[in-house]
Amino acid sequence: MTSLLPIFANRDHFETLPQHVRQQLASGVVGSPAGLLPEQLSTPMMKQFAQAKNQAPDALLFFRMGDFFEVFGHDAYVVSHICQLTLTSRDKTSANPVPMAGVPVVTYVNAVRKCVQAGYKVAICDQVEEPKNGTTLVRREIVRMATPAVPGDWDEEISPLGCYLAALWPCDKASSWTLAVTDASTGEFKIVGALDDDLFIQEFLTFDPKEVIVPQNVLPILKQKFQNFLPPGLRFYTAEHWISSRTAQCEMVFAEFFKPSEFYTFGLDTIPNALQTVTALLCYLKVTQKLALENIKIIQSYTLSNHCLLDESTRRHLEIFQTASHERRGSLMDLLNKTQTPYGARALSRRLLRPFKNVEDIQYSLDCVSELLKNSGFRWVITQRLGNTGDMERILAQAAQKTMTPKLYGVLRDTLVHVSLLMDVALQQPASSLFYQSATDHLQPLQAISTLKQLLEKALLPTPSPVLGKGDIFVTGFHEPLDVCCHLQQNIDGLMSALEQKERNTTKISTLKIGYNRVFGYYFEISKGKINQIPQHFHRKQTLTNADRFITEELKSLEERFLSASEERSTLERQLLEQLRQQVLSQAEPLTRLANLLAQWDVYSTFANLAEQNQWTEPVLTHNPVTALKQCLHPVLSSLRTLGQERFVPNDIVVGLTSGLPEGHFGHHLPDAQVLLITGPNMAGKSTIMRQLAIAQLMCQIGCFVPAQEALIGVCDRMCTRIGSADNPLKNQSTFMVEMLETARVLKQATDQSLLLMDEIGRGTSTADGVSLAWAILEDIHDRIRARTLFSTHYHELLKVAATHSRVRCMHMEVVEKPATLLQNMSLFFSRRFIEGGVGKSYGLHVAEMAGLPPSVVNRAQVILRNLEM
Repeated sequence: MTSLLPIFANRDHFETLPQHVRQQLASGVVGSPAGLLPEQLSTPMMKQFAQAKNQAPDALLFFRMGDFFEVFGHDAYVVSHICQLTLTSRDKTSANPVPMAGVPVVTYVNAVRKCVQAGYKVAICDQVEEPKNGTTLVRREIVRMATPAVPGDWDEEISPLGCYLAALWPCDKASSWTLAVTDASTGEFKIVGALDDDLFIQEFLTFDPKEVIVPQNVLPILKQKFQNFLPPGLRFYTAEHWISSRTAQCEMVFAEFFKPSEFYTFGLDTIPNALQTVTALLCYLKVTQKLALENIKIIQSYTLSNHCLLDESTRRHLEIFQTASHERRGSLMDLLNKTQTPYGARALSRRLLRPFKNVEDIQYSLDCVSELLKNSGFRWVITQRLGNTGDMERILAQAAQKTMTPKLYGVLRDTLVHVSLLMDVALQQPASSLFYQSATDHLQPLQAISTLKQLLEKALLPTPSPVLGKGDIFVTGFHEPLDVCCHLQQNIDGLMSALEQKERNTTKISTLKIGYNRVFGYYFEISKGKINQIPQHFHRKQTLTNADRFITEELKSLEERFLSASEERSTLERQLLEQLRQQVLSQAEPLTRLANLLAQWDVYSTFANLAEQNQWTEPVLTHNPVTALKQCLHPVLSSLRTLGQERFVPNDIVVGLTSGLPEGHFGHHLPDAQVLLITGPNMAGKSTIMRQLAIAQLMCQIGCFVPAQEALIGVCDRMCTRIGSADNPLKNQSTFMVEMLETARVLKQATDQSLLLMDEIGRGTSTADGVSLAWAILEDIHDRIRARTLFSTHYHELLKVAATHSRVRCMHMEVVEKPATLLQNMSLFFSRRFIEGGVGKSYGLHVAEMAGLPPSVVNRAQVILRNLEM
């Protein structure tokens, strides 16, 4: 893997380096590892450091030296800055002391975490053998590596959206792309091919990978072509040069981790350059994570045609994962995520990222939610059992990375117990139950893990010690040699007392006693007056004034066994835990299958609980391109209302082609309204109406009930939005440019099965230009695209479009005017009602007055407005 040395993730960190170091790096002439001179690497210890650093030249190397992890050279400058450590040096008296910083072994995890979160790759070079007496150099190896995309258990707060590493390969001279991603913390591995530029950037931003592997010759093209879309701080690595040309070698790499036949089972043969893309990811993980691939058992190939597409701007405008102020609270995910498990939260986030497009998938989810609403007893069992389970996917990942603690084995055991009990209840449901059918489909993986469950129950104490060597882990009787060691450690005082009493009886010396000191160890002490009674098996060890000290072979043996018991116990416990780890990994596939099933059950029960609490309704699906909602609410905003605040007003919203709907369906009597042209003043609720319809559509297509009294919904293939205003100074894009870029993307991507939200098009430029653009865009949507559209505007001139375009219906947010009196100017009341008809004025001056603009300014504006309207 080729890359620059070192890669500075943050310009601020680079600026902390001394000038001569920055000049050295800028010139590209680094020379030896971490920028150190040959004479600084001359000692055996530093030669060992250099060898390890050469294996991970682009990583910050934490090098174990006794009770500390040290970093040297350039790494020391960066780590000391990130972690606020004291920068010191090794060999201070030499002409060229080595820059150095260090952290204690007991707290180094925090330092590693900070470096990874700052965007760096970190390699841990640890001692792989115990220090021995003498001057022999302890053997050290890189045992772990953490990267921004594969932080492992060093990242305590991995988002439910995942933490992805990506590989990208061009097809047809970079006219299309194949994208593969993996989340090593859960074992997820996905690949999609035949992406044009727009679809590529959409999928890329959906996964939001922290690191990307690409062919070396593609990197300049990629950065030039997508520089306006790639997030800052993204780390690029170039793939091994042979991957492009040596198919046989790629096949060998694939066969290291999967069966050769699985290349076809996974559907990779249908994706262009899938072998090269997958190989690039496998090679990177193999080099950096070594064993991390043991929990990756399936590569999922997918096509975008099975999902409703939401681009990054749509997710942002609808505040699906965070609000406009970048907070989780107040987002749709925050409202819906009442799941009991982390893997349930991840399944929910994946649905929000890629909603269903197939009616069958949506209806199946709705049926599961409906069943749980009717069967509250089984829903309670799901909630209770899942609430007591651990994160099986991440436990598997930690088993693969050899970072699983004894406590986690106990968590896995308890998880498997609760899973088995839950599945037993599911198998007791009626045969017609969807959950009974799902449970019977998963009998094989359930049976496969039963042996593992029984082993963990037999082996582990109810609460295993969280740390090896600091408490009990295994049940007495599970492993006899371990029992002996534990018995010795726990009962040494009793064993010594028994031996003491035995020798008193043998020697008839009642004052004989066993003592201990750190120099001589254990001994028998006998007073001078009893020396003649000492038997032959007593050997003198020390002579004192009033007594002599002796040892026997039995005492010596007992002492040696006691002193070695601690080390032997740790060794045996490590061996037993390793055996358990192998057993866990041997069941990775059935564990993953069960985790996927339970994640869906978690989502269904969450949807059912929310539907019951909020009185949401099951939407009726139709093949008509229509979205019809009766007494619809914005689920997030209505839930955030508190006593004393304005009550959220529900509204009826119908958009799309209603003709041909069967009798009895809500909205069938209304004329076709492919485009709703919405007018009304600011603050009246136009944007809220638009968002609540889109969110209801989204909730339906993730298989959830919707916040309305009635809902008739036709599935859409894409949701596109153009809402809000913001510039992008880093990319030299004005507010209007951002608006036009997003609008262009909508017009290019939308189809007659899409749902569009277009808010205040053209407001970023002059009135004449803005009206012209908005008018032309509205006509294009009506005539050519024919998508369901909510189009809000302050340009009242657009109301004329409805007169000449049959599928445009004028709607507005009702405003009640309170007439002016001698004592008070005219005031406005926003009813929040969404009603038919257009509004011929914007009330902008009145809104400005309500905002507290000085009366003199408002009065002057009224004069100017009258002159302009003449």
